Amino acid sequence: MDDDTRSPADRGSHTARRRLLRWSFVGIVVVATALFTRLGFWQIHRLAERKAQNAARRLRQARPPLALPGGLALGRLPIARSSGPDSTAAARSDSLAWRSVRLVGRFDWRREIVLRDRSFQGAPGVYVVTPLVVREGGDSVGIPVLRGWLPAPDAFHAPLLAGRPDSAVAPGGAPDTANVLLLQVPGARARRVDSLDAPDGPHPVLGHLDPGALAHLLPYPVARLYAQRTDPAGARIFPVRIPLPELTNGPHLSYAIQWFAFAVISVVGGVIFWKRGGAG
Repeated sequence: MDDDTRSPADRGSHTARRRLLRWSFVGIVVVATALFTRLGFWQIHRLAERKAQNAARRLRQARPPLALPGGLALGRLPIARSSGPDSTAAARSDSLAWRSVRLVGRFDWRREIVLRDRSFQGAPGVYVVTPLVVREGGDSVGIPVLRGWLPAPDAFHAPLLAGRPDSAVAPGGAPDTANVLLLQVPGARARRVDSLDAPDGPHPVLGHLDPGALAHLLPYPVARLYAQRTDPAGARIFPVRIPLPELTNGPHLSYAIQWFAFAVISVVGGVIFWKRGGAG
C-alpha cells in the first residue's frame, strides 16, 4: 500500500515502526563495534603477554646450565600425579621450564616410550622418549628425555634398538649423562596406550607425552617436565635430534587485526544503512 492511500493512523504506525527498526539496528551496530574493538585489544594484550613470556624464557635458556643432581635439588622437580593436576607442581614446572640442565643418572631402556605419528622432513616415524632415573640420597625421579626421531613406515613400528647407544647393552658402567633443555609438557592427554613389541619386551606407545599416563606406566615418580637433548647425537645416525620448540608470538596480532577490521566493517555498514533510510 502506498503512503498516499494510507490513513493518517497507518502512516504514523509505519513511521514509528521504521524509526524503531532504524534505532534498533544502530544499537546492534554500537554493541557489535564495541565487542569487536574489545576483542581486538584483548588480542593485543595477549600478544604483549606472549612477548614477555618469550623474553623470560630466552633469559632462562641463556643462563649457565644446572646440574642434576647437584646444582638443582631433586626436591625442586615437579612430580606428576596420576590423580590429576597439581597447582604447586604446575608452578614449579613453569619456573624450571627452558633451563639448560646436565642430567646424570641411568636411562631405563626397558621402559622406553614411543610417541607415534611423528614426521621429520616429510618422512613418517616416531619420537623416542627414554626415562632417565636420577637418584639423590634415598630419592629417585624419572625424567622423560626426548632423545629424537626414528623412522617408521607406519609411524608406529620403529626399530628401537637401532636408536640406542652401545652403553645400553652393557649396563653397570659409568652413569649416563645428557645435556638437555627442560620444557613444559603440552597439555594434550594420551587417550590411548598401545604396545610395541621389541626384542627387549613391550614398550608403551602414546599419542602425546602425558605425565599422568607415565605415572601409571612407570614404577618410580615421574617429573612433570620433559627434557629434550641438546648435546650432539654422536656417531649413530639414529635417533635424529629434532629442533627445539620455537618461541613465536603466536597468531594474536593477526587475530587483533581481524577483530579491528570487523569493527570498521560494522561502523561502515551502519553508516550506509542509516544514509539509505534503514529498513523499509
